[in-house]
Amino acid sequence: MLLAFCCCVTVSSVFGLFNVPPKWYSFFLLVVFQLLMQNVSLLGHLCGILSGFAYTYGLFNFLIPRTSFYSSTKASSLLDRDSCYFNLDSWIEEKLFEVKVVGRGQQ
Repeated sequence: MLLAFCCCVTVSSVFGLFNVPPKWYSFFLLVVFQLLMQNVSLLGHLCGILSGFAYTYGLFNFLIPRTSFYSSTKASSLLDRDSCYFNLDSWIEEKLFEVKVVGRGQQ
């Protein structure tokens, strides 16, 4: 969907049989696959195509958080790495140190 709107492509080939405008390519594929496989959800795939168009035209921009939201969330004390998250790097270093100490003691 994004390629149809962002690139300089003027035509898209449908299985090498015929060419269609890139904006209509997904609808042609929807029809072709619906004819080839009748048990596929036409409504579900149509909703996916329409939501792709809506996203491309920017209709979902109000749902996407701004970069200031991410910056403030990252700087928040609620997400302090020491209190909320397991630090895998320090755990690995501790385990490697334990293995080295035990290995030296047994030799």
